[in-house]
Amino acid sequence: MTDDPCAKLQSMQDWIEGSNSEEECRPCALGPVLQWYESELNEAGKPELAQLLQKFKEDDTLTPLEVAETMDRIKDEAPDLAERLREFDCTAQVFSIKEQNNEEV
Repeated sequence: MTDDPCAKLQSMQDWIEGSNSEEECRPCALGPVLQWYESELNEAGKPELAQLLQKFKEDDTLTPLEVAETMDRIKDEAPDLAERLREFDCTAQVFSIKEQNNEEV
């Protein structure tokens, strides 16, 4: 039986503040996850929350921490989608760990 890779899921804020190494770029993983969030929110009829993410595409002066904080806030504001959004978070966090350990992804 395989361990649940999401058992140690962190908030995106905690994860982005965690350690990075030469092999890992946590901020680099935010782009795809933002796209997934935006798509999921729009499909669920929550364009106002998807719009919160749009500013990160338009303003490159915003920090990865600000992006992560917004992602966590969105999960609080859309509890009906929180589980699905956490799945996206898990994907990024697990991919990051496997990439860092040079495991097959």
